Amino acid sequence: MNHAKPSMDEGSSSKRQKTTSTSFHDEDKETWVLGVHTLMPYLQKKPEAYKGTILEDSKGMLPPYCICMGDTRRVRSTTKYFDEGSAVILNDRMLKANGNPGRITVAVGTYKGTPIVAFEHQMGSPAAEIIVREMVSNKIMTNEFKLGETVFNSDAKYVFRVGSAAGINCYNGPEEEKKQELRSPVVNAYDCIVASHQVGISCADYSA
Repeated sequence: MNHAKPSMDEGSSSKRQKTTSTSFHDEDKETWVLGVHTLMPYLQKKPEAYKGTILEDSKGMLPPYCICMGDTRRVRSTTKYFDEGSAVILNDRMLKANGNPGRITVAVGTYKGTPIVAFEHQMGSPAAEIIVREMVSNKIMTNEFKLGETVFNSDAKYVFRVGSAAGINCYNGPEEEKKQELRSPVVNAYDCIVASHQVGISCADYSA
């Protein structure tokens, strides 16, 4: 018995169904050129996830005052220094709302009345650069942050990294190491370092 093969125009079951999907990258290729790695773009589409947090009045936008560190446990531990009752781990909120929790831990709250965000940048400068670039983008963070009746106007977005760096306090060579003479200047615990330049040839450097 011979069976005729249906053409692509005969019946809907024989036609190829075209599907389209819209990603954040499609919406704004300039902002998301390196992809979406945090929960923030997803959080902004779920108001129920940030309701009751310091982000509510700014509709999910982050305040321009940040501290970042390499490990999720440090982020969670940092929240004990926030003003009492203000700390919220946004990833936990997103999971309860059946949303995408992203790849890094993000916490928000206030410190002595000032709204801040603490987030994880993971290990290494490439990851840190990619994640910080996303977090401080104009799609996610605002210089005019509203909290209740107060508007915090900032001239810039401030990011403080808390942690160590393997390239600091090292020796110039074997002789100096024998003498235990560290390369100058020596950085001590609790010193605050202000970076003026970055050196690198990664994709993040070219795209930032």
